[in-house]
Amino acid sequence: MKEFVSKSIYTLAIAVAICLISCNDHAAEKTEEKIIEKAIDKGVEKLEEGINIVFDKARDYYKEHVSPDTSQVPHYDRLEIPQTNKKIKEQVIEHKGYTVSYNTKWLIPNWVAWELTDEEVVGQVSRADKFVPDPDVTGRCSTTDDYKGSGYDRGHMAPAGDMKWDATAMEESFYTTNICPQNHNLNAGDWKELEEQVRDWAIKNEKAYVVCGPIMKQKYETIGQNNVAVPDSFYKVVLMYKDGNWRALGFVFANKAGNKPLDTYAKSVDEVEKITGFDFFSALPDEIENEIEKNKSFDAFEN
Repeated sequence: MKEFVSKSIYTLAIAVAICLISCNDHAAEKTEEKIIEKAIDKGVEKLEEGINIVFDKARDYYKEHVSPDTSQVPHYDRLEIPQTNKKIKEQVIEHKGYTVSYNTKWLIPNWVAWELTDEEVVGQVSRADKFVPDPDVTGRCSTTDDYKGSGYDRGHMAPAGDMKWDATAMEESFYTTNICPQNHNLNAGDWKELEEQVRDWAIKNEKAYVVCGPIMKQKYETIGQNNVAVPDSFYKVVLMYKDGNWRALGFVFANKAGNKPLDTYAKSVDEVEKITGFDFFSALPDEIENEIEKNKSFDAFEN
């Protein structure tokens, strides 16, 4: 009996020892995991610090040695704001990064206008991700629910990529006054390509001014509970200044799928004015405005 008890105690002792060793091994593994996680977190933090330092130094170098001197750009008050004699439903709202003429019947913008500099293009603010109604609208405003299940994207007019210079500007670019129902292929394709091209132009030139918006037919489709109007097409006009010279060019995109080189969408600003009924860049002296708005050559504009 004693021998049996002794063996049982011995067996139990071994089992407890194995359990303790196993627990210690598990604890050791957990400790190692925590040490590794902390090391990774610290490494990522140091890497981010390093990237920010490199970015800041590169930006400072660019400003000092490469960046165009925007102080020499002639100033014309509200140069980017279009004018019109036609009667339109609108509420003009000024946000931090853009101004919008919101059509209170269509529940989309008539136009959205902003200026863009090289410094704004290289901003570091993260992209927002939530569309919300514009709190400054008086009366009805479209909602993101109007777009759900419609088959259309919530297409930015003033792109979020142009608003990385300021957190408020970024958030306000997601107001529904700044979007239109847009074909997905267009939104993610040629329209996006032009947005990227404009940012490239803003870096290479001393300043860029941009106006864009929808082109509507007399009869149009609507989406959502609020009957948001669907554009037939979209326009964009761009004005740039460099080395004492102004240049301008317009673009028109049908609101449908397709993929073509950007120069195939190019039109003179004069042509876009005839289509839309807006007078763009009218703050410029007439002799400059009349001359540059004739150009319809993509190559001449870019070079």
